[in-house]
Amino acid sequence: MQDNHWNLSSSQEDYIEAISELIAEHGHAHTKDIAQRLGVKMPSVSYALRTLAEMQLVEYQPNRPVALTFEGRFLAQRIIRKHCAFKRFYQNILGIDEKKADEIACRMEHLIDYDTELRFLAFMDVMENWNEARERIKTLADALVRIQAALPEDVTPNALSCENEP
Repeated sequence: MQDNHWNLSSSQEDYIEAISELIAEHGHAHTKDIAQRLGVKMPSVSYALRTLAEMQLVEYQPNRPVALTFEGRFLAQRIIRKHCAFKRFYQNILGIDEKKADEIACRMEHLIDYDTELRFLAFMDVMENWNEARERIKTLADALVRIQAALPEDVTPNALSCENEP
């Protein structure tokens, strides 16, 4: 299975991810729990689940726990893998705090296609497993301190042009 031939929206991917996480945490995913996890109303969850069931990504019957199909589990693994890789990138490489890294990862996981996903995962593998790359992460942190110190106090349009860059 390569690219997202299901043409899922970001919202539908969030449902798949939430269902997978709830099943992992509690052994089941009920409509009410999905609504609470995603901060949406029950009718929205019912509509989304019916749509995902038509796409054969979930098994859904009202008043029963929701299950992921084989394809749904495959997609959930992909979505979660991307999310975790982005979160590690923002948190461990760029030094962004965990909460903000998680929020950014949640947005980014929906934006990349399959080819870009594979390339990003390969990049993260190198960054996390190659000693020289891990040493360079410290260099990034040092550069961030220098850049922050060099930012102009006056943030006017003139101060923000490329001509003013070193």
